[in-house]
Amino acid sequence: MPEARLGGWVQCLSTAFDSGLILLDDQGEVSLINEVAVKLLGKDLAALSEAWPELQETISQQHSADLWDEGGEVEVTLPSGADGEDHHFLLDVVPVDFEDCRGHLLQVQDCAAVQAAELDRLLASQMHSISRLYRSMAHDLRSPLNAMVVNLELLGDTVRPDATGEDLVPRRRRYVGVLKEEMERLNQRVQAFLSQTAPADGIRHREFDLAAMIRDMALFVEPQADKQKTELELKLPEGPLKVHGNPDTLRQAILCLLVNALEALDGQEEREGGGRIEIGAHLLGEELALWIADDGPGIPTAIADNVFQLHFTTKDKGSGIGLHVARDVIEDHGGALSLARPDEAGPGTVFKIRLPVHSDEPSKESCS
Repeated sequence: MPEARLGGWVQCLSTAFDSGLILLDDQGEVSLINEVAVKLLGKDLAALSEAWPELQETISQQHSADLWDEGGEVEVTLPSGADGEDHHFLLDVVPVDFEDCRGHLLQVQDCAAVQAAELDRLLASQMHSISRLYRSMAHDLRSPLNAMVVNLELLGDTVRPDATGEDLVPRRRRYVGVLKEEMERLNQRVQAFLSQTAPADGIRHREFDLAAMIRDMALFVEPQADKQKTELELKLPEGPLKVHGNPDTLRQAILCLLVNALEALDGQEEREGGGRIEIGAHLLGEELALWIADDGPGIPTAIADNVFQLHFTTKDKGSGIGLHVARDVIEDHGGALSLARPDEAGPGTVFKIRLPVHSDEPSKESCS
């Protein structure tokens, strides 16, 4: 494709982009610049053509000269506008070598604009998550609230002046008992929601020993495990397993998996040997690998892809929140939560967690 024809296509397509586009010919001279690039750099085609050798030298000084041969996305500081003040740009260099057309296609973006767009995206994602979680909370609270309203109305009928009947006292006790149970259930669900979705005020990410946390959780669930004749086996290294994160939210996420494993084995006390849960962790390069495995009935393949969806549950009284929130918490820590395939897990269920062992926070000046 002749260069002039390619330039025409680029000029036409560039109007649909919100990024600056610059086309260099095989001699390294500017042959095209779109309107966005003109606004970003403060130079039209003629002015940029004149200033380009100096700008290219500035870019080469800030990055390896291989950039022009290999291409890539880099951050550069270039003078811009009539005042010539330095501005930070994200520059994507794409070498072009196609038949008779050779040169470079450059994409230019303002770092501040990229950061603002990324922040908007993160805020929108957070607001969506908050909205979704509060909808799930409303769903979970609706049932006990409805039961309380109904029983309050029934209780009201028994205390009216014209109420009669020998069973008034037993009925009142029954309605009050239901109200008490539903209030306790309501409180439990609110507390569960808060503990799983909102970190305590003032809690920041910090380094802590995940192995010690797992041992504490095993002691916490041990009475229930003994009651249902479930064996708990820990496979942990002797030393600490240091990770960086929020210990409260991570504890709730891992505890959710452990409680699910216990519930999967509940009712199997009569089988030979009882049930068994294995909790293990070890370092794997720069990641920490953790797993919680049980030898219960397992999760059918047909629904395995749905277990992390909000409100999906196979329990009669389940909310379908726990696994969804657990995955969000672990992903917020830069990790991943997955369900092992049946051919990997064997009988029962295995949940796998990967967590980074250190925190890599991006620089404030970075566009990424």
